[in-house]
Amino acid sequence: MDEVKMVSLDTSTTKTGYAVFLNGKVARAGILKRGDEADYKTMLTSLWKFLESEKPQIIVTELTVVPRNAKTQRRLTEVLAVAALWCSLNDAYYEELTPTKWRKLVGDRTGDKAPKGRAAVKKWSVDTVKNVYDKTVTDDMADAILLGCAYCFMAS
Repeated sequence: MDEVKMVSLDTSTTKTGYAVFLNGKVARAGILKRGDEADYKTMLTSLWKFLESEKPQIIVTELTVVPRNAKTQRRLTEVLAVAALWCSLNDAYYEELTPTKWRKLVGDRTGDKAPKGRAAVKKWSVDTVKNVYDKTVTDDMADAILLGCAYCFMAS
């Protein structure tokens, strides 16, 4: 069987959490940072280079649904567009899941429902990754891992 590589992304204009899955199993996770410049566009370049180095067959991102100021929303949309464009140019599959959907899928599987509120949800993500995978990670990495897990739960 050929190896299937998936990358899940908890995107941001300053730092993006990622998780790499091989055949549905978490292989590694990390953070992409935009660099020292104040220019958020370095995140676009960092993300593109990362995807070029990983060459996933599947990319899963979180659909942005949280109200933000217009400038931040436009910039985040550009970050997501990089992932979507990379998929289009490389014949890879692109999926977006809402936060509500992926958290429900994970909560149903683990038996631990996600709480309400940004701070509580971030803590829940970190704690869930620690409990399920025995990994200590940042909240951005935890969200990327659990987002990828949710997609795998859907696909199985």
